[in-house]
Amino acid sequence: DKDSIFQIKNEVEKLSRTIPKKRDIDKPRLFIDRVFEIKGSGTVITGTLLNGNLYQNQSVFHFPSRKKIRLRQIESYNATVEKAVLGSRVALNLAGLKKEDIERGDLIHTNQKMPSGYVFDVNIKLIPQKNPFRLKNGSEVEFISHTKILRGTIIFEQNEAKPEDEFYAQIRFREPLCLMLGDYFVVRLPGLNETIGGGRILDTQSGRHSFRNPRWGKWLAKRDKLEINQLIISELERHHKIKRGELLIDSPYAEQEISKHLEELYENNLMFLRGDWAVYSNYWNKI
Repeated sequence: DKDSIFQIKNEVEKLSRTIPKKRDIDKPRLFIDRVFEIKGSGTVITGTLLNGNLYQNQSVFHFPSRKKIRLRQIESYNATVEKAVLGSRVALNLAGLKKEDIERGDLIHTNQKMPSGYVFDVNIKLIPQKNPFRLKNGSEVEFISHTKILRGTIIFEQNEAKPEDEFYAQIRFREPLCLMLGDYFVVRLPGLNETIGGGRILDTQSGRHSFRNPRWGKWLAKRDKLEINQLIISELERHHKIKRGELLIDSPYAEQEISKHLEELYENNLMFLRGDWAVYSNYWNKI
């Protein structure tokens, strides 16, 4: 009835006001959802533009091939545009890649140094289930983030986890993945098409480790809220020293924000800045 529709509209409007505004951090990314060929134009891909804007004739990179390509033409909402705006649906006409070189789930991005890896640390929450199951440590899961779907092995501290548990885990893949800190994902049971949970990426550069060592849980807890200062400190804790331009490339923060927070941390004696390098205070003191 009309009243119900009116209530739904009201609720949707209320919800839409609570959604945080999309931030332009000048790290544009587009996960491909369709790829096709247009006679006379060549390869065209479509997707939703995240984290920044793209421009006609700009050079970008394709992942996983790492090829440098050019944006020959950009279309958004059925109009040819010179600038694709963050958050919009976009069709990109690519120069330098054939249709057969591209798959759904591939990524177009602008920073050649954007890291990728096979092992990701995450926080994950399992959802309530009608037919409760136990997720065994070391199980294979189907992982979905943006338009990318692939299988991986999930590793966590307990022998098994049950619906509604929340915990840190590591997901190991057989092919490389290029994601950002804070990216959301969904986990399904392979073959059953049943969603069991989801979470966020906390580390894109992890090595294989066991959660039986409590230091990993403590380290990930520092990154759990994706707060910029904690991300900087935890990165330095792990690497001891990092070039400023290479720090947190895969984070949801702009280069200027990272630089500003580095200066503040240095002023508060929480780390050291020397030339191009950011250095962890404990490591600096040891030296």
